Amino acid sequence: MKKENSILTVSKRLVLGGALLATLSSSAFAGQGGLTAGYTSADIDGTSASGVSIGYGAYFGETYKQSIGFNIDFIGDNNSNNEEKGNMGNIYYTLGYEILPKTIAYGTVGYGFQALGSSAYATGVSTGVGIQYNMTKNFAIDASYKNFDLSYQDLDYDVKTTNISLVFKY
Repeated sequence: MKKENSILTVSKRLVLGGALLATLSSSAFAGQGGLTAGYTSADIDGTSASGVSIGYGAYFGETYKQSIGFNIDFIGDNNSNNEEKGNMGNIYYTLGYEILPKTIAYGTVGYGFQALGSSAYATGVSTGVGIQYNMTKNFAIDASYKNFDLSYQDLDYDVKTTNISLVFKY
């Protein structure tokens, strides 16, 4: 039980640290922040789930578009082999390039986590790709695919997510 609590504490600290980093980054880069809200579909080690996603990112860079941020996917409880695998999220870094006017293709890497029941979190690396189309100065639509390689004690599994979001930049 002590190991579960320490992982939970570390996960909470990383999420809070990511939020602080994103907030500070937004201030440092002339307020180029963005809020996202969208729909997520997940394949959790062979079991399907879906839900909503919210997040925040700090955008910077002229030639190579970059962002630092975090997102949370509220996919609800998903029982697979009597294990509850619930809400998940990640703290990430993206690097992109404008491939067409107003259209940015990007890659992303980060730290992912998923709730296991009420007292533990599986953690690991998240990687992915996406495309963002800037409809106006303040609004964009974003589509992404991410793979999470997660583990907790003797449990190792993959989560693959697809997401479509509306982005409000300010």
